[in-house]
Parts: sequence; structure tokens; C-alpha cells
Amino acid sequence: MGMGIRPEESVLAARVSAVFLAVQMSHAFSANAADGLFLTRFGVENLPIMIALAGSVTAGVLLAHAAGLSRFGAGRWLPLVTGISASFAVAEWTLNLTGWRIVYAAIWVTTQAIIWLTFATVWNAASVSVDTRQAKRLFPLYASAGVAGAIIGNLLTGPIASSIGTGSLLLVQAALLAAATVLLSRSDHLFGQPDHSDQEGLTLRAAAKTVVSVPLIRLVAAASVALWALFYMVIYPFNEAVSESFNTDAEIAGFLGLFSSVATGATFVVSLFLTRWLLSRLGVVNSLLLVPVVYAAGFAVWLGAFGLPTAATVRGAQWVVVTAVGGTALMSLFNVLPGRQRGQVSAFVTAVPAQLGIVAGGLIVLVGPALGNDVLFISGLVMSVVAAIVVWLMRPAYVEALVAAVQDGLIGVFRVPTQHVSSSVGKETLELLAQRLRSDSVDERLVAIAALDASGADVASFVEPLLDDPDPRVRTAIVSLIASQPDVVQLHLEQLVSDEWPLVRRRALEATSVLGADARMTLALQLLDDPHPSVVAEAARVVGGQAGQAKIDSLLNSSSPDSILAALEGSPRRSGIEIDAWPFVDHPLVEIRMAALGHLNDDQQGFAQLRSAMSDPAVPVRKAAAKRLSESTIGCSLLVESLQTGSFTETDVALTALNANDLFDQDVMSWARAETSRAAFLERMRSAVATGKETPATEYLVNILRARSQRISDWVISALRTPENGERIDTIERGIWSDHPSTRAQAYEALDAIGDRNVTGPLLALLERNHNESTETQEEALDALTADFDSWIRDLAVTASTDLSARDSSTGDSGAMADSQVMLSHDPDEIARMIALHKVEMFAGLDPEDLALIASAATEVSFVAGEQIYEEGETADEMLVIVSGDVVVSTTHDGTRQDVARYGPGEHVGELALLRRSTRSADVTAGDQGLVALNVKDFDLRSVLEDRPRVAMAMLETLANRLAEQT
Repeated sequence: MGMGIRPEESVLAARVSAVFLAVQMSHAFSANAADGLFLTRFGVENLPIMIALAGSVTAGVLLAHAAGLSRFGAGRWLPLVTGISASFAVAEWTLNLTGWRIVYAAIWVTTQAIIWLTFATVWNAASVSVDTRQAKRLFPLYASAGVAGAIIGNLLTGPIASSIGTGSLLLVQAALLAAATVLLSRSDHLFGQPDHSDQEGLTLRAAAKTVVSVPLIRLVAAASVALWALFYMVIYPFNEAVSESFNTDAEIAGFLGLFSSVATGATFVVSLFLTRWLLSRLGVVNSLLLVPVVYAAGFAVWLGAFGLPTAATVRGAQWVVVTAVGGTALMSLFNVLPGRQRGQVSAFVTAVPAQLGIVAGGLIVLVGPALGNDVLFISGLVMSVVAAIVVWLMRPAYVEALVAAVQDGLIGVFRVPTQHVSSSVGKETLELLAQRLRSDSVDERLVAIAALDASGADVASFVEPLLDDPDPRVRTAIVSLIASQPDVVQLHLEQLVSDEWPLVRRRALEATSVLGADARMTLALQLLDDPHPSVVAEAARVVGGQAGQAKIDSLLNSSSPDSILAALEGSPRRSGIEIDAWPFVDHPLVEIRMAALGHLNDDQQGFAQLRSAMSDPAVPVRKAAAKRLSESTIGCSLLVESLQTGSFTETDVALTALNANDLFDQDVMSWARAETSRAAFLERMRSAVATGKETPATEYLVNILRARSQRISDWVISALRTPENGERIDTIERGIWSDHPSTRAQAYEALDAIGDRNVTGPLLALLERNHNESTETQEEALDALTADFDSWIRDLAVTASTDLSARDSSTGDSGAMADSQVMLSHDPDEIARMIALHKVEMFAGLDPEDLALIASAATEVSFVAGEQIYEEGETADEMLVIVSGDVVVSTTHDGTRQDVARYGPGEHVGELALLRRSTRSADVTAGDQGLVALNVKDFDLRSVLEDRPRVAMAMLETLANRLAEQT
């Protein structure tokens, strides 16, 4: 829809706009009536003292308003406010009939209070009904509706006052406020909490605490004082210039009417057509910065030449910028706060800081004539600069507030410290740790050792008993504990190098570095003939020379994978030992391929191999290759090239490596902008495919297109990461994929505020857009995707087209698509297995490149009803994904066989024992209908889980659900 309104927001936008229109139309009538009645009886010279008085009264009224919001909530309180205000307007009209002179002063003060109160009310309604991102789009519309109301009210003031009297304008005000009351009272469901929280409203004290404790809101409060003082420091000189330029009341009224019409019309145009663009392009804070800049420029102009032309120009610019941009931007800042806090806190800021500014402005203009205009203008210029500085400081505070809001919206944002923490411990603590070291639990003993390591205490007295611990993990931990204490190492060295566990012996050799080179060399020579290859390899690297080289060569020439891996591990080219890694870069074992990459030379051949390894079937190898490339200038250029021309898997690991080393540049930013366009294309195609006929292939294609688009979005967000904003980007990224709409909105706004707008603009348009906007049909989308450069998307599009053609042909559908002539890049049987596997929740989050590894290890198996598949206690080396039929899981307890679970199509069984590499914990048999399943073996499930957290979470959720079903 136009003006940034989305279809689902149309009712909300219409109702809130109507409230703004009615309320601000009432402001025009009431302000004109109060000014006309007051000025004709008291004169303009009494206006400054009335401004100061009105500020004090309004502060009290708005504090009561904030308390009411806290007590009753927006849904009940806001209609009550407009209703009471309408009643006050009727009371003012009634008092006007008495003709008492003091009444007109009271009417002027109460009118200002009602205007402020109802102004706060409409913005409260707007604020609690939208999230942060909606505010940037809808607030300018609301402001435009309010300006339109002011225009209409000002245009109708004269005719109505002439026909029924100036005082009767107060009755018109009452009628409009009554209409606003009806609109608000019927919109309770719209003005509820956008984040659906059930939190209690804030008290005034809590609202004040929020203002003081939240840096952004604290700056907003400070800016409000300065900006409202500046507002009246402009109003008074302008009115003075007008009064001195015309001789009669009629001439003054005529000029003010013309001026107000022009300024209000310009404000309406800016609000409707420019404000939203400014907020989106410049951001909320930068848009607000325009206000003090305009004030500063205005006072500078007045210092040079003050007269009616310059007074009108400055006042007009102030009118437009403050009304159309400043108010909208300022109110948008409160949307960093959660739920009901927004209304109370914004009301408190309006009640206290803003009114202090008004009082200050009134007092300044009260003494201004005695000091002279130049002093007033210089004061205004200084205050404008101060306000600009305060607003400028909001820039980082706004980002921090948004990130904090995202963190508050996320569940379980916990961080584990990675640095070593050392602290002194007392005697009681050491005694407790000593008890834990004697515990029967291995885990307790390991935790106690870690605590000792962190304590910095003298551990010599704890070591000896643990060197004979039956668990090798405890003995290994003890070696690490004493590695920095030469005396303890020397004392127990002989026992350590004789330990039966290879890792203890190897760690002992490493620990001798604290004893000096000679001692370490002596021990290394003794261990060159150790029975375990990892110990031999470490000893050889210490010895170096011909003896060390001979041992490494012997390990490399061995047929044992453990020996080869031991030789390849460790620092490359250490102690002058040379390793020819080329025979091992294509080794079947992932660990050996990874280790071999570390020994490749930084030359053309080595870089070519590393680039090739970035497409390795194993994710750890791909990451290791990219990491090696990131360690050199030439390698980094190859990583950037991989972003621009490489495959999906190359791009993924290249970006991760560049990100880890903070190596992003403008080339990466250009790539990020292009990738955003790619993601938008994939989303459009996904929408078209999803809205057509459904087959297993189209369903999988839709999932892949969504996953690709989301991964690209993740890439682009990662490209925005810098050393300074890394943690904030992590939080923002989590917030973007949150299930909570308010948290997502805060994350979007934070991303918009923190990143390169040339990148974040298109990205946010993709993330926030309505994805049902595709103009292509399913057939057109599939046709376009069959020519895509992504081989998996292309093959799935071909498969889907072929399946649809076959189905349509079998049903005689005249609209059947012709069989595709595009050749598949991958095995059709493998694709079919992948289509079956992706329905398993545990695998649904895998990229097709990773799922293909599992599919390649899968074979179709079948079992007749009642046939045993797995037996309790047998070794686990596979899992089953059920295609059709079902399985029964049962155990035997006290001689009684008991069924504990039954799983059907799309579910899996046997994964837990495979993951644990342990024996089966139950019997599994085919159900009554028999079973057809995919048998998945020989793949590293642990590697998949480590690299794809979403897969790990899906598995945890599946296991948790199964546990809940069994208890």
C-alpha cells in the first residue's frame, strides 16, 4: 500500500489517524479561542508569565496522566483522559458566559494543559499500538493527520467564531474530544501491548528511575528541556516583530492567518511525503538533529538581521521542522522501551523535563526585553548548540538501547566467560576442594582440579595422590595443573612419563618446557621409541634434526591412520622438520585431510589446494582451509574472490574466515549488497513455488529457497560486523530470527542504526516485506530456477517440474508442463533420498550440501511386520529414517516386555546410541504394517551438530518430546 502502510495495518492506521485528526483539530479551535479571549482582555505583554504558569500547571497534569497510565493501562485510561478533557472544555465555555476577567486567564492556562495532555494521549495511543519499525513508517502518517486537523481547525475558526462567537469554539473542542473518546474506547484491542506482555504498569517513581537509568531516555529528557525552551525563545521575538510591523489588530490577524496557513500547509506536505523518507534514510536520531540545527541557524540569522522577513522565515522553518520531523522522531525514541513503559515514561518526560523547558523559556523571554534581543539571540544560539550536542550523543545510546531491548526480548541470553579467572581462596575452600578431590565421582574430581587451577593456590600437596588416580582423565588434568610449576614437575616427572595413558606422557613432555631445553631434550630422546604414535610425534618435533625427521617420516609412511595423523598434527615446519602433506590432502579420513592442510606451502600450488578444499564434503575441512587462507594477504584475496564467484559452501566458509579476522572491506560490502538482491529473488521464487501445486520435490525446494535466503541474510549481517560492534551484531542476529514480533522489530531497527545503510536498507526491505508479492506463476518460477547457477536449486526445480508434468499427464491436465531437458548435476536417487530425509526435523535445517553427505550414506531397507531391527545391548553404528510403516520400541524389565514408543513416517530411531557411540538401550521391531526406511550409517553426526546449531536444537527438542512422552 502507499505511504508505507501494509494491508494488515490499515485498520490500525485509519483509527489512530482519525484520533490525531480529531484531537489536533480541537487544539486549533481551543488555542485560537483561548488566545483571542486572553489577548483582548490582558494584552500580549502578559503572555510570558502565563507561559511559565501554564508550564507548572501542565507538569502536574501530566504527572497525574502518567500515574493513571500506570494504574489503569492505555486501553482504559486514554479514553478517560479525552472524555474528562471534553468535560473541562464544556466547563470553560460555561465560565466564559460569566464575563469575569480572571476567567480568561484561567481558560488560557487550562487550555494549554488540555492541549498538552491530549497531545500526550494521542502519542501514547500511537506508541503502544506499534513496534519500533512500524513507528518509523506510521508515525509520519499520524503526524500528517494531526497537521491536517490543525489546518482544518484554523480554517474553520474564523467562520465559526463569527457566526456563534469565539467562546463557542470551546464547545466545538468538546465535541471533537468526545469523538476521539469514542474512537479510543472502541480500539482497546489495537492499543494493547504489542509484545503481549502481562507486566505491571510503572509507578511514577519507576518511570523517573527509567529516565535516569536508561542513557538514551536520559538524553531525551535533557534534549526536551533545551528544545522546549528554544521553542518559546523563538515564539516571542516573532510575535514582537509582527506587532511592530502592523498598526491594527485586523492587519496582525490577517498576517498571522496567512502565515499559519502557509506554514501549516508546508508542514502537512513534509509530514506526509518527506518525514518517513528522512526517518528511513537518516535514522531517527539524525532526523531529530535537524531541529537544533534549524534553531542555531535561525538565531545566527537574527543576529545578523532581525525584522519581519527574517522573523517569519525562522519561525516558519521552526514550525515545519519541529512539527513534521522533530516531534515524530522524538516520540519514536520511546519505542526502544518495552510495552506499557513507553506511555508512562514518555508522559513523565513530557510532564517534567519538557515543562521545565517551557517554564525556562517563559522566564527567559520575560526578562529578554530588558537585556536586549542580541543577548536573547546569543543565548538561543548557545542553547541550540548544547541541544545539538545532546542529540548527537543519542546516536550510540540509541543503538545500545535497541540492542538492550533485543536482549530483553530473547530467552536465555547467557554468556560463559572464556578468560581464565583467578582468585584467592581461603582455608575452608581449600579443605572443601580437598574433599572433592577424594570423591568417588570422576566428574567431581575433575571439577575440583579445575577450581584449583582457577584459584592460584599452591597445589603441590594435592598432586601426589591424584597421580595414581584410576581415571586417565584425572591424571591428564593433573599434568595440566602442574605444568607451570617447575618444582612439582621435576618431582613427579619420572612417574608421569611412565604413565600407561599416552596423553599423560605427551602432556608430561610438553610440561618439561618449564625445566629448560636440556631437560626437555633428554626426555624427548627417551620417548622417541614410545609405543604410541602421538607421543613419538611430539618427541620427534622436540628432538628435530635427522633423528626427529626420521621418526616423522616413519609415521607418515605407516599404514596406520593414527600414526599419519600424529605426524601431521602440531605446528607446521617445526624444528626444521619437513612434511610432504600432498599425499594426504585427499585422504578418506577427515582429520587427516584437515591436518594436511596445515603443512601446505604458501605458494600458488598450496593456495590452489586450499581453495579447492573449501568445497570439501566435510565442513571441518572446509573451515580449516578457509582459516589457512585468511592467514596471508594472497589467501585473503582468494577468500574475497570466493565470496564473489565461489559455490554456496565456499562462500559460507570464506565469510566465516574473513569475519574471524576482521578482514572486511569495500569489496565485501559490494558483495553484500549484491547478495541482498539475490536473497530477494529467491524469496520471490519461493513464494511463487509455494502457492502452486505441491509435491515432495516442490516442498523441499520451498524449504531450500527459504534456507538459502535466510543464510544469505545471515551472511550480509556478518559482513556488517566490526571489532567494535561484534557482540551487538551477535545479539541483533539472534533477535532478527526471534519468534517474538516486538523483539524482531527492535533488532531490525538496531541493525538499521548500526550498519551501512546501503546494505541494511535492501536487507531490511527483504526481512520486513510481505513475501506474497510474487508476480510469477509456479511454472514460471520453476522455469527460471532450472537455469539457476546453484546446482541444488537447479536440480530440485528440474525434479519438481518433472514430477508435476508426470502427475498432470496422469490426470489428463491440459496445463501440464513439458518434461525438462535440463540434465541433473546430482544423482536422481540421491535427490530422492534427500527429499525423504529433509522431512525429519533433525535434518530439516541442513544445507543440501550437508544433507547430501547423509543421503549418500543412506540405503533403503525394508522389514516385514514384527521383524526385529535393533536388539538391546548391540553396538550402534546406524540410524533409521522411516519412509513408510512404523516401528515399536520396547524394553524388558523384570522379565516383562514393555512397549515404550511407536514412531511413524518422517520420524527417526537409533540416533541417540549412534550419537553416544554406545550400545542400544532398547529393542526395535517393525510395526504391524512392516517398515520401509532409510538406513543411515558412516557419517559424523557430531560434526553436523557442532557446525549446525539449529540441527542440534532440533535433535534436543525431539529427544525432549520423546522423554516427555515416556514419563
